[in-house]
Amino acid sequence: MFQKIKKTPIYERVITQSAVMKKNFLLLHPGINYWSLLVPLAVTSLLWILIATGDYPYGRKELEPAAIAVSSFFVLTAVLRYMITRHNFFLWSTGLMGLILCREIHFAGTDPGIYIGLLLLFGIALLKYDTLKNYLDNPLVINLLLIGFFTYVLSQTIDQRWWKGIPEEKIVHVPLEETLEVLGHCIIGSAVVFCKNRKQKLLIPRSS
Repeated sequence: MFQKIKKTPIYERVITQSAVMKKNFLLLHPGINYWSLLVPLAVTSLLWILIATGDYPYGRKELEPAAIAVSSFFVLTAVLRYMITRHNFFLWSTGLMGLILCREIHFAGTDPGIYIGLLLLFGIALLKYDTLKNYLDNPLVINLLLIGFFTYVLSQTIDQRWWKGIPEEKIVHVPLEETLEVLGHCIIGSAVVFCKNRKQKLLIPRSS
């Protein structure tokens, strides 16, 4: 007789996985420097001034294609690194940059799915931290991701016109939002594509 396998209830699996994600976040947390969030705030303020005074020449015409080109470059680079290393981190990175690229191409009606996809990828990173930690266990990577996504969030608040009360907002909001998106993509892409394996052994030359 075959023994019947008892299935774990869904709510128990959710509780267990949530505990794992919390534990892994606590492992990552010591490497996070929240002061780094001042960097995108300072860059945003500087760009605001430059655009308002007419000293910034770029607008939507130049920046929208740049965002697609930058995202495409990082997708292809992530795929290439995965093919070379076969490390799951670069498979994860490909998914991340692929979602960002889809967001920039502006497929109609896909925004909710893209945001859900990003949340799922963050959940996977925490749940499968042990398989990704050779790259995620790096304060530079974690803080660049923090800066990059905070820059992107700032761009979305500007796109939604949260800052209407600030002088020259009507002039500033389009080029500033597009510029911050490009910067955010560059920072996120650099963090996940050009990072090094911290556990990689250094080759020590043999003594003759």
